[in-house]
Amino acid sequence: MQGLQAHGHPIQLVTYGAWHGGLRELLPTHREFTALTLSASLDPGRGATTNISRLHFDTSHLRRALEPAGLACPPMDQQLIGVYADAMAHPT
Repeated sequence: MQGLQAHGHPIQLVTYGAWHGGLRELLPTHREFTALTLSASLDPGRGATTNISRLHFDTSHLRRALEPAGLACPPMDQQLIGVYADAMAHPT
């Protein structure tokens, strides 16, 4: 969160219900949030108690699959998160 703020993105902390409601409101114009909205709808109790900062994403299988083609993923650091956040905030 602090990294996004430092990159110039305003962050507003809201309740889980307000977040989920905001996602539903975005769906008519942002279909890319369909899967996230649906998964949050299927088990709202779990989503309301999950701390996203504790999630761990294992990319080892992806990296091994890309290696034979000579492809490599950049490290997931503050700079890359900023690139993704900018792309979401300012889609072309």
